[in-house]
Amino acid sequence: MKSSSRIEKNGRVAFTLIEMLVMISLLLVLMAFLSPGLKSARDSAKSIQCINTLRQFHLAVLQYCQDNEEWLPPRYDSDGYWWPQTLVRHNYIKTKMHYGFYTLSNPNCNGIFACSSEKGVSAYDGTMTGWHGSHYGFNIYLNSTSAPGAKLCKLIDMQQVHSKYVLIGDCSGSLRLGLSIASGTGAFRHHAKMNVVFMDGHCDSIEPSEMLDSSNTIWLP
Repeated sequence: MKSSSRIEKNGRVAFTLIEMLVMISLLLVLMAFLSPGLKSARDSAKSIQCINTLRQFHLAVLQYCQDNEEWLPPRYDSDGYWWPQTLVRHNYIKTKMHYGFYTLSNPNCNGIFACSSEKGVSAYDGTMTGWHGSHYGFNIYLNSTSAPGAKLCKLIDMQQVHSKYVLIGDCSGSLRLGLSIASGTGAFRHHAKMNVVFMDGHCDSIEPSEMLDSSNTIWLP
């Protein structure tokens, strides 16, 4: 029985044009089947990286509290620095980014403050809706007085409920998180969920309905 492949003089098998086209078609079909799985794996890896970042933030906040009479870092301090800047300025977070990174001249999110799953414009545009150098937000009800029910909290005063309240999570700008857009908007960039770290250090992924549910007790102390 003759092979459909052509035999060259030196004994090597040479594929015909039709055989090559069939092989290419099979490879394309195989890639089409594998691509969704590969994308899902990449997205899962990015989500794990994000959760590790949140754990680093949690440790930095704990260290800050130990050095500041148990007070959580404020949304912005008396010098006008926002909470990520405060943690960097006082060496609770080590980063190559200098601490003045929330300026128009240095707008981009990078280093530990950049989530690799965020596809939006990572720049501070001078308003509360633009990036402020970080893709993560702090629970506004724990470190601010600018939202209804919000207050400046001490870590030790909430020791019995550490596992109950969100500390920091994926944010779509403005460095703050809460029950509404006015309080701060979560970013659901990990399989349509938002990664958060709670006050006790455990992490979870929550859906939009969980964030915006006014009966949910993960925000208000």
